[in-house]
Amino acid sequence: MMSRVFVTDCEGPISKNDNAFELAKLFIPNGARFFKTLSQYDDVLAYLEKRPDYSAGYTLKLIAPFLKAYGATNQAIEDYSGKHLKLIDDAYDALHHISSLLPTYIVSTSYEQYVEALCMVLDFPTSNTFSTHLDLDKFRLEEKESARLKEIREQVDQLSEIDVPDWAKTISDLPTDARSTVKKLDSFFSSELPEMGAGRLLTDIQPIGSRQKEETLEKIRRRHEPPRTQLMYVGDSITDMNALQNVRREGGLAVSHNGNQYAVREADISVLSSSGLPIAALGEVFAKSGRTGALRLAETWPDMADDQVSRELAERLLGMEEHPRVRRITRNNLRELTEASNQFRRTVRGHTIGALG
Repeated sequence: MMSRVFVTDCEGPISKNDNAFELAKLFIPNGARFFKTLSQYDDVLAYLEKRPDYSAGYTLKLIAPFLKAYGATNQAIEDYSGKHLKLIDDAYDALHHISSLLPTYIVSTSYEQYVEALCMVLDFPTSNTFSTHLDLDKFRLEEKESARLKEIREQVDQLSEIDVPDWAKTISDLPTDARSTVKKLDSFFSSELPEMGAGRLLTDIQPIGSRQKEETLEKIRRRHEPPRTQLMYVGDSITDMNALQNVRREGGLAVSHNGNQYAVREADISVLSSSGLPIAALGEVFAKSGRTGALRLAETWPDMADDQVSRELAERLLGMEEHPRVRRITRNNLRELTEASNQFRRTVRGHTIGALG
């Protein structure tokens, strides 16, 4: 058998959490609104402006000084993350089924404290994970800086949300109030914060964002030296866009699992399911028959050939009360599948988290 490798994002395909969003809600007053605004700003910088040296997922960098200012510590983040895991149904079985067939990796933008807690529950080796290193304890904020960060947070609360139209291609396509919000956030994050001691947090934290996920795929390829066509990647958001695009263009298999518009448009297959078992089936077929076999499975779903999907797995899938939807993405059905995936995503992960980029 040719060397094939399975790589998946964490939040979305494996868990329902958005850990950074939840931490913002826990530590920062009106943290849900604050995080949403910064996440929208992140989408604009990465997707519309394509700002140099910026990568989708850097929201985890932007919120770090504020987490520190409001009292977050390494231990508090670790404790919260371990106690509030929300797994996709059958995530344990799916991950172990795939890892019994293929070298398997988790590549996540999430903070490493969350990924380590997840690995403990899933009995998955942390050595096969890549995530965002966060060490808040090594930084000390002066009281004056903490106070100023809290003032900035209050000012951000007063800014308009940055609603990005689906058709937007550049920042000039945004409404006037949204462009004003971007300009104000630029003044905070590009001008003021880098001059503060808290700016060290911005430079110290290097999230595994969209560009870094793509780079991580190269590290994994070098470790196993598979042909580029023998890599399967599963993602669900803007931080997976580059990796999905890379894998698809190189002839591997790119799968969106309850993905938003960024993920669906770059994937070969769309999966809508509250369970991880459809990914297990696709992973098993990919292990045996590569991209061609997995695409054929998507085209004939829910029919599963006995020699491709194990009987036990097929019976569990066919016996599910809520039947998973697995479709091959084409130019003709892209819009339909994007709308369906965005809607289903919200039912699985909640409206607020599901709407984040």
